[in-house]
Amino acid sequence: MRIFLIGLNDAFARSVARYVSADQRIVLCGVAPDLAMAAIMLPLTQAGLALVHWSALGATPGPALRALRASCPGLWIACVVDQTEGYREQALGAGANAVISQMRFADEIEVLLMHVFGAGTGVRGGPHA
Repeated sequence: MRIFLIGLNDAFARSVARYVSADQRIVLCGVAPDLAMAAIMLPLTQAGLALVHWSALGATPGPALRALRASCPGLWIACVVDQTEGYREQALGAGANAVISQMRFADEIEVLLMHVFGAGTGVRGGPHA
């Protein structure tokens, strides 16, 4: 699984990199500070999952998510929000596959990756964590 990060601050991006480095099946294939840079980089990465900070989508999240999908067919998109309350429905309505919170990132990314990969995957402790 190739993961691409969009609009996440440097500290959070480093945390994601450390977290997924425990599983060789997961590669952090790119980081973009905004949608404009992501539009250039994303098609070249063959990413399967994009973690996109909600604020990077701007005032029109639906068209922004559709543009990401068009640039990388088959891309799964998970919106990362500071707090899930109030944003979960908006993100899902705009076309995100999933919503995860920064506060509960470790638990929620584990569930998301298990869903994307299938039941036999766990990044924390190997194939059956």
